[in-house]
Amino acid sequence: MKYRIRAIFVSLLVISLLTGCSFASTSNVAIEKSVQLDNNNDENTDKENNDGNGKGNENSSEVNTLASIAVADISQSSLAIGEEQDVNGLTIKVTNIREIADDYIKASKDKFIGVEVEITNNREEAIEITSLPQLSLIAADAKQDIALIDTKGTVDQTISPGKSIVGEIAFDSVTSDQYIFMFAESKDANILSWSFTDEDIKK
Repeated sequence: MKYRIRAIFVSLLVISLLTGCSFASTSNVAIEKSVQLDNNNDENTDKENNDGNGKGNENSSEVNTLASIAVADISQSSLAIGEEQDVNGLTIKVTNIREIADDYIKASKDKFIGVEVEITNNREEAIEITSLPQLSLIAADAKQDIALIDTKGTVDQTISPGKSIVGEIAFDSVTSDQYIFMFAESKDANILSWSFTDEDIKK
């Protein structure tokens, strides 16, 4: 009887040890697979990030290239200072370009550039002119900021039929070999443009 009990006990002990070893082996395999999956995911993520960065750089380069081409196209069709253009019943002329010196505010870029324009309303209804977003200045292939400083009259006015206004808008601008001043009544309207150089700016 004692031998039978001892045999049963030894058998249970052996079964327990074998079960434990099998579970440990299975756990180690599962852990190894989990680590491999994590490593693969990390590699895929790094690859996607690298691919994404590459595409982002390519897209950014394409945007800059398109912007340069667009500015070049506008420059070729631009008029000189003093010349006027007609569009949809409006006659617009750039009459003067000057560098503005402000006693209280300094330009955050290189200088303040004042663009004086004359606008005549040949329509049968009044037209409202707003400097933002209708008027803009391009320098070094980039749009420059409008400067809220004193100028020789504002262009932000309502023009009655058959009337004209003369106003000046100031820009905080970088120094460039060429500048392009543009007017667009709306985002879908034709763009009128005038080009000038740094030498054309009156000091």
